[in-house]
Order: sequence, then structure tokens, then C-alpha cells
Amino acid sequence: GSGGGGGGGGGGSAPVISNFSCSPTSTPEGSGGGTIPVWGTLDFVDNDGNVSTLTLTIFDSDDNLLDSTTDPIQGISGLTSGTIEGVYDINTSVAGNYMFEIYITDTTNLSSNILSDIFTVTDDSWVSKAPMPLGRSGMGAENVNGRIYIIGGGGGDETLEYDPATDTWAIKASIPTHREQLTVSAVNGKIYAIGGYNGTQLNTVEEYDPSTNTWTPKNPMPTARLGLASGVVNGKIYVIGGAPLGPPMDIVEEYDPATDTWSTKTPMPTARDKLAAAVVNGKIYAIGGRVSDTGDWIVEAYDPATNTWAPKASMPTGRYALATAVVNGKIYAMGGYPSGAGTPSNATEEYDPATNTWAIKSPMPTERAYLAASTENAKIYAIGGIPSAGTIVEEYDPSKD
Repeated sequence: GSGGGGGGGGGGSAPVISNFSCSPTSTPEGSGGGTIPVWGTLDFVDNDGNVSTLTLTIFDSDDNLLDSTTDPIQGISGLTSGTIEGVYDINTSVAGNYMFEIYITDTTNLSSNILSDIFTVTDDSWVSKAPMPLGRSGMGAENVNGRIYIIGGGGGDETLEYDPATDTWAIKASIPTHREQLTVSAVNGKIYAIGGYNGTQLNTVEEYDPSTNTWTPKNPMPTARLGLASGVVNGKIYVIGGAPLGPPMDIVEEYDPATDTWSTKTPMPTARDKLAAAVVNGKIYAIGGRVSDTGDWIVEAYDPATNTWAPKASMPTGRYALATAVVNGKIYAMGGYPSGAGTPSNATEEYDPATNTWAIKSPMPTERAYLAASTENAKIYAIGGIPSAGTIVEEYDPSKD
């Protein structure tokens, strides 16, 4: 601690404290790796100049005693007034309000008045998770039986398996055809890697079976393309948009894994590549993408039952090379490029198909494009991307936002 100023004093008087304050006054849950330093200051008056110790007691929001510590006050001997400062590492693993109570004592065991302050640990909607063992961008992600599989992408061919329950990664069988900017969808416990780019646009389709860790070639897609998106309705995969090595496309093709066959469907109203897609209540929402050289706001919904498209409310932040995921019937759009040569965005925006409205949510901690996303247990995992090393994994809990 440090102190300053002082005058003469009489004997036998208790010290008095005032102006107790802490900084910061709140922090998100989990910040600082489980603890965070909280700095506190208070003013004191002690006519005897014999202040000796400071006692700090911490209670949780249920008034349970968490900690009580009494420490000597350094460098303040003989002062009759001044300011005391110190630091306390508070546990940030549990959200709630923490009550600080503080007082000082002199060498004759006379104690000051007690002052208090509140420190709040808030729920953190975004938290960091174990990084990927290998960096990736432009890949796909799908959940099968509670585990998330990263397929293809720039940076390697190994299939990466993430277990959210244990926050651990495993390396699995490599995809047979190296490619990035592909799309992946899961049907009946198997993942289908479709299209992409490896120096030229591809129509390649390969099936991954996590239960056997094996890959099998399938009937190629009619139209080769990269930067495409896909969604699954009633066991069929609808592959939307993308581009050859040229302008964006409006094409929609349906793949039936049961028969390994393809058919052509009604084109998307707005040709786009590097878009994202999400499925809610049997409809596929094509979100954002690149119409020219800038990220676009366009949202269009496809109904496979009627083979028709309908325009929807525009996304607040136009972008391409973004990722989407669905939790509790709402679509979350994350990251992407807002312009052809700009810095990647960390925007997170929520679309509610029931009301056709968008809401701004807490941004991703790390700005990224060409990332992938998947869900497990009502949480979203935003994985990899650029310009970071491509190993970053951040978990988003919409219920905390």
C-alpha cells in the first residue's frame, strides 16, 4: 500500500476509512484463466499513526463466506491519513455477485468502520476451447453422434474429430481428394464432402463414415463448383450456389444418398458463392455470400416441399466466407469478409425465421473468415479460419447472450 499526508494525533482513537472502490467492477466468467486481479483503494484517517493491518472478507451472492484474509499494510507506518491500495485475485469460474467487506486495524487492535463493494462475474457467451491440432480454413464441419468432424480445407487433408464433452481433438483418416471451399452435410450418421477447389473447381463427392473411419467415393455432382453451401431436408442434401473459376452461380442440385443420385432444382434467385446455409423447420436459408466483390446482405429461403424460393429479411452485416449454425430454431451467422479486400469480421447476428427478424449478438472474440461452425448441446463451436493460425476454437452459448 501507499499513503500520503498526515498531521499530529491523540491517543487511543480508532482509524476511519472511506471512499472504498474496486477496479474492474465486473468480468466475464472464465476470464484470466479462472482468476482475475481486482485492484482496490480506500482512504484512511488515523490520529495515532499506527495503522497496521487490513482485513478483506469475500461473500458470494448467497452470503456464504468464501475467503477472509488479514495482511500487514506496507509502507504506511506513522502516517495519520492517506490512501491504501492493494490487489486480490478473485475466482471467475462461477458467475454471480461477490461482496467485498473491508476494514483496517491499528497496533492497539482498534478496528475501523467496515466498508463494502460488489464485484460481478457475468456469464460469458463466448469462451475459448482447445485449439485444433492442425490449422484449417475453407473447410466443412458436421456433428455426428455428439462429435464434430472437420473435413478438408486449406492446411491439410486429415479429418479432425472434436469431442465437446472432453474438449479434446483426435486425428482421423484423411479425405481422399484434397480440397478447400467445399461443403459438407451429414445424413444417417455419414458425412458427405461435396465440391470445392484444389487448383480447379471440383464436382467430387466422398462419404465419410465416422463409425469405421473410412472414406468412400460417390457419384459426382453434376456441376463442378467451389464456395458452395448445402442443407439437409428429409434425408436429401441440397447444394446451393457456388462458382466455377468465374462469376457466382444460382444453381441448386439435390443429392439423395440412399440412391447416390442427383437432380436439378429451382435456381436460387440471387447468384452467390462463398455463402452459408442453415435449415430450420424444413426450409433452407441461403445467407450472405459474394454477389460481386463485396459481402452481401441477401437472405433467401428454399422450400424443398414446393421447390420454391422466397426473399427474407437482409442480414445486418453483409459478408461472405462466413459460417452459420442453428440453436433452438434460430440461425447464428458468424464472421466472414464484409468486403472484397477488408479485414474479417467478428460479427455474430441471430436470425429468427419465425419472425423474419435479425438481432445483433455478442461478437466472436476473434475476427475470422473461411471458418466453420457446428453445434452440440445447444452451443455453437466456431472453428478455424483466417487470418489467425486457423486453429482457434471458440464456443458460443446463445442462452448467455
